[in-house]
Amino acid sequence: MKTISDVLANHELFADAGVAAFCADAQGRLLWVNDMFSRLYCKAPADAVRGRSLSEFIQEPALQERLEILRSSILARERTLVYDIWGGTALQTVLTPLAPHDDAPDGCVLGITRREPALVDDPVFAGEGQRRASRVIRTRTWDLGVLAPLSRRELEILALLSEGLSNAQVAELVHRTVKTVEFHRASISAKTGIASRVRLARAAQQAGLYDRLRGVGYRVPDIADLDKDPDLQAV
Repeated sequence: MKTISDVLANHELFADAGVAAFCADAQGRLLWVNDMFSRLYCKAPADAVRGRSLSEFIQEPALQERLEILRSSILARERTLVYDIWGGTALQTVLTPLAPHDDAPDGCVLGITRREPALVDDPVFAGEGQRRASRVIRTRTWDLGVLAPLSRRELEILALLSEGLSNAQVAELVHRTVKTVEFHRASISAKTGIASRVRLARAAQQAGLYDRLRGVGYRVPDIADLDKDPDLQAV
């Protein structure tokens, strides 16, 4: 059987490629990581991370969800596209199962992660890359960064506000009063320490909040519904 060093003989290609790259087995043991992955997920140098377990760096319930994704990808032997939020940033990860080898006799996966805004022209992630993925998974447990203190409802309100909607438009979509939306908006600023609506919108957009929340069943209305009500367009 090949060793992980054989499998990733050209892993230097990932060193300065602008991607977070890793190889992990079904138990979550990090057989290999590059510097970007170790900084993003482990807050430690890559050399100090290799050979250790994800459980040392990621807390529950996010840990169990990610271990299950790794295990299912290895078991199914299918390329998997994962939508996630980590460090307050929208991410996409392509997981590619690798053949068993001495370091991982039950198999492992190679993961390549990039920030979502950078994916449009990347053939690994966009277009052909997505069509080649057998499975698509949207995570439900996130590291929201500065947005972490917000309640579920506050995240939903912020997601709509970050799309450029007025308080009145959001109130109409969520069937609440404008005063209620204003209350949530004030609470969001208090919890995050961000008073500027523009800065809050940027944080939400960096996390891909609107698409992520809608993708996993949060109560976030489709803003296209505004087009169906001519009265709202003038609000």
